[in-house]
Amino acid sequence: MHLLVYPNPTSGDISINIQKDDLKEATFTLTNTDGQIIYQNTADHLAHSYTKILDLSKLPAGVYMLEVMVDGERIVKKILKE
Repeated sequence: MHLLVYPNPTSGDISINIQKDDLKEATFTLTNTDGQIIYQNTADHLAHSYTKILDLSKLPAGVYMLEVMVDGERIVKKILKE
C-alpha cells in the first residue's frame, strides 16, 4: 500500500492519496494533541486508487494526528497546520 499526505505543513486543504491493489475500505480519523476526534469518516467500495481531501482551514494552527485505516492496516501521520 502507498499513502501520500500533502501538502504538509498546510494552511488549508490536505489531500490523502491511497494506492493499493484490491483496495476496499478506508477510515480517516483526525485528532488534536489532546486526543479529541476532530473528524472521522469511512469510505468503502473503493478502487485501486482513492484521494480524500480534508479542509483544515477552520482549525487553529497546531499539530494534528491523522490515522488512516486501510483494509485493517493502520498508518498514522503527523499534520502541521500553519
